[in-house]
Amino acid sequence: MVPGNRVKWVLLSPGCFSGGWLPGWVDRESGAVLLKENKETAVDARLVAACVPKPVAVSGWNPAGSVYYFECGTPEDAQRLYRILHGKTKSDALGEQELGLGVCGQWNYVQ
Repeated sequence: MVPGNRVKWVLLSPGCFSGGWLPGWVDRESGAVLLKENKETAVDARLVAACVPKPVAVSGWNPAGSVYYFECGTPEDAQRLYRILHGKTKSDALGEQELGLGVCGQWNYVQ
């Protein structure tokens, strides 16, 4: 679980995303997360930053080590996003082959 309303998602395996570096479950215009918990409950979260290394040579997939930073509307939304992403594969393709496996943590602004 993560305290607060900010979630960091770190890829442990390469991800294959329909938007190149951007997961297909993130709205390209607004950064809004389009995932739902249990196919019902929407998550109020948006992508605010990403640190994505150069793609690996295999069809341009994002390499392990990519980091995505999300801000959530409430701490409850952060917990929901954590439950959806942590220890699971969220690649737009080939997730069954363990692509897009990531873990979550907390992040904060550096002042």
